Amino acid sequence: MKKQNVCLGNLRGGSDCLAADFKSTVKKRNNGFTLVELLVVIAIIGVLIVVAGCPGGVKTSKVTGTVLVDEQPVEDVFVMFTPSDGGRPAAARTDKFGKYSLALTDKISGCMPGPHVVRITAEKTIPNPRFGQTTESGVPEPAEILQQYIPVQYNSSAHKNPDMTVTVKEGTNSFDFQVSSK
Repeated sequence: MKKQNVCLGNLRGGSDCLAADFKSTVKKRNNGFTLVELLVVIAIIGVLIVVAGCPGGVKTSKVTGTVLVDEQPVEDVFVMFTPSDGGRPAAARTDKFGKYSLALTDKISGCMPGPHVVRITAEKTIPNPRFGQTTESGVPEPAEILQQYIPVQYNSSAHKNPDMTVTVKEGTNSFDFQVSSK
C-alpha cells in the first residue's frame, strides 16, 4: 500500500482530506506490546509499589512512654526500638515533657511486636575546644560542636544492657526509661 500525506482542513490546496495508512498502523499494533513497552510498564509498577509501600501489610502495636535523663524530662531525645530478629526499627523524638510515640515511617505509626533492643541518644551543643584552629585539611574549626551526652550503655552498647531490652506485645504498650548522663 502506498502511504499518503495527512491533510487537515484546507491547509493543502483546498483539500478536505484526513488520510493515512491506518490499516498498516492497526496491523502493526495487532502483534501486541513490544518487549520495551512491557519492561517500562513493569518498571513503573515496581516504582509505584516501592514509593507507596504496603502500610496495610505491616502489623504494628502502639508504643509510647517517657524518657527521663538524670530524673528530668528532656526534649529532642532520640528513641529507637530495633527488633532483635532483624525487622524494621521504629523511632521517635521526645517532646518537652520527655514523652515519645514510636513510628515505623512518617505514615505508619507504632512498632512491630516482638523483642527489641532500645537505643536512646541525645546531643547538645558545646563550645569547641579547638575553635580558632584548623583541621589537617586546612578547614577552620567551628565555634560549637555537637556532643553525645547519653552514655554508650543506652545506645551503641544497648544490646549488652538487659535494661534496654523490651518485648512489644500486640495492642498498646508503654515503656518508660530513666537514664543517667554520667
